[in-house]
Amino acid sequence: MDIENYDAREISGDFNNPNILFFYKGVINNNLISVLADQVEVKLYDSYKLSQKINRALIELAQNIVFYSYERVVIRNNKKGIGYIKLEEFDAYYLLTTINRVNEESAVRIQQEINYINSRTLEELKSLRAKRRSESGKFENHCNIGLIQVYLTSENKLDIQILKTDNKSQYYLMRIKFNKDF
Repeated sequence: MDIENYDAREISGDFNNPNILFFYKGVINNNLISVLADQVEVKLYDSYKLSQKINRALIELAQNIVFYSYERVVIRNNKKGIGYIKLEEFDAYYLLTTINRVNEESAVRIQQEINYINSRTLEELKSLRAKRRSESGKFENHCNIGLIQVYLTSENKLDIQILKTDNKSQYYLMRIKFNKDF
């Protein structure tokens, strides 16, 4: 898939598709994240626990776009990332998709981290999360548990695609499935 030649309608699907609960393309900031989290609560009003799970993953993945997207803009002296966020509903599950550009080095690191996470059991991931939290003083800005937390929250493997664009950056497409009957 060559995302450079993709049209927003292809990424989002048919805008009239009833499965799409929301789709956003553009600058991601904390205000937008709050609005999208509110939309999850509105759309899933009859399933509080599931809406909270989806919101935890939405916030983590959206913040990854804010802080790590290769495509950035400066707004009031703050750098913000650019990306896509989509939530869809199907009969047995919800599907959260995020897309943003990353540099080649980050794409390799993300792919390795997700392969590692997907190869572990839930218990192994809980231990790894605790270990990384306890070692968090060794990391500059974070304790590197966001993707582990997304996996533990959704209880499904992380689906990732790295889509090549040019020599400097690649698109990072993440899909997270949330079963309705958890």
